Amino acid sequence: MDPKNSNQCFKNFENIHKGQTIYIIGNGPSLSETDLNLIKDEPSIAMNRISLLYSKFKTWRPKYYIFCSSNILNPIWGKDWGDSVMESLAYKETISFIDERCKEYLIKNDFKINKNIHIMNQLTERKPNKLGEINKESFSTNIMKSIDKSGSSINVALQLAYFMGASKIIFLGTDLGWVANIGKKKDNNHFDKSYRANISNPIKANLQMRNVHILSKKIFKKNKPNVAFYNASKFTKLDTYPIINFESFVMNGEIIEDDDKLQEAKKYWVNLKEGNKYLIKFRNFIYKYKEKIFRLKNKIKLLFIN
Repeated sequence: MDPKNSNQCFKNFENIHKGQTIYIIGNGPSLSETDLNLIKDEPSIAMNRISLLYSKFKTWRPKYYIFCSSNILNPIWGKDWGDSVMESLAYKETISFIDERCKEYLIKNDFKINKNIHIMNQLTERKPNKLGEINKESFSTNIMKSIDKSGSSINVALQLAYFMGASKIIFLGTDLGWVANIGKKKDNNHFDKSYRANISNPIKANLQMRNVHILSKKIFKKNKPNVAFYNASKFTKLDTYPIINFESFVMNGEIIEDDDKLQEAKKYWVNLKEGNKYLIKFRNFIYKYKEKIFRLKNKIKLLFIN
């Protein structure tokens, strides 16, 4: 397999956690109320601005870190995202997988790429349609050949967990239920108010994320039917998996399913209505306008610096 046209970065990780539990860490608000120190010795996969939590949880760091987002190039909050990413990558005991965009960003910012930072050469992104429906090819069972993002780093984490041979996958901070936010300084969609991301069409974003989970579960069920999935997020709208109590599982090994929470999550999707297309267009217009203003400001700053 040609190294330039394949993901050789994953070569040494096939079935590395065969028979083990892997935690996939989302970035929802409930994560700030989840004691990650309890899983400090367990393999976990985190992503994006997870380092914003490092000061709160002193002993936990993810075993694996993923970054493949264009947010580091955003003219409004790109620098803040970049700082968070570099903080995550600087922790040398975490094994990181990043895309080419991130690699170029690191080089530009004189960041030393250590031996535990791996580059994904073949990362595709089959974008969901306007209804949040995703391509059936968005989940790769051979990530050495190619891995797909499909608009969500969670999808990358799921493919990685599949490749690593996990027998049980536990989700934390996969809350969903996002509301509209075009990058305001107060972010209610993530575990930290300063997180910031553009969610101008929350209905599509929620459906898209749910569909990522539905597709991956379907492929696991077909190829690896014995893999168990549980959502241990403190509060969540994700109804694809049984919802369990985090502390009971991690401290006592008990799987206590909360059917009331699951039924409540299911109601969210029944009542979900398509967003107002004019309001969505207006949000997009405002966001694009803000981007242009910040690009202009950044150019002016560079002129004065030079």
